Amino acid sequence: MLAKINLEQKKLAQAEKLNLRALRIRESTSGANHPHVAIIISNLVQIYHSEMKYHGAEPLIARSLAIHEQALGPDHPYMAYSLINRADNFLLQGDYARARFYYEKALDIRERHLGVEDPRIAQIYYKLAQLYYAQNSFEDADSLYLKALNIYEHTLRPEHPIIIEILEEYAILLHQMKEDNRARNLEEQIRKIRLRSSQI
Repeated sequence: MLAKINLEQKKLAQAEKLNLRALRIRESTSGANHPHVAIIISNLVQIYHSEMKYHGAEPLIARSLAIHEQALGPDHPYMAYSLINRADNFLLQGDYARARFYYEKALDIRERHLGVEDPRIAQIYYKLAQLYYAQNSFEDADSLYLKALNIYEHTLRPEHPIIIEILEEYAILLHQMKEDNRARNLEEQIRKIRLRSSQI
């Protein structure tokens, strides 16, 4: 938990140190190939991505995928976490085709195991929207931002940071598409959310 808090606060060196310590403890108590080890490894991957250590993250991603597949099977819901990390790694390095392949693989697993309104499915829609935006495929990005928002707005509180983040990105996309009225509506929605949050 402390490591996650440090990551969220951008204290990356401290987060990395705590995760490496947690990894050593978990390996000694549960074994090197326990699924809980893969969870800690996935946290380390996110830290390395934040530090732009993309190549350093690659062996960790491969290890977490191997652990999940061996311990749980290739279609287990936990596989999606490692697949998303691999997709993120490719996206961050500009390899959009392979990023899309792994996002869609993770999405397929989650759609088969989770309900259509699950935020973990919205997470992948959001990541795919970002991928399509990076490729200037604005109409595809538009559809996916909207799908992600529809799920998050039904499952999270309106002022949740992820909703604000998506609304901000979506508004930028709509301006790019010359959909200025829709963009301004989103910007007004963001303003009202922030105003409500400040009054709580």
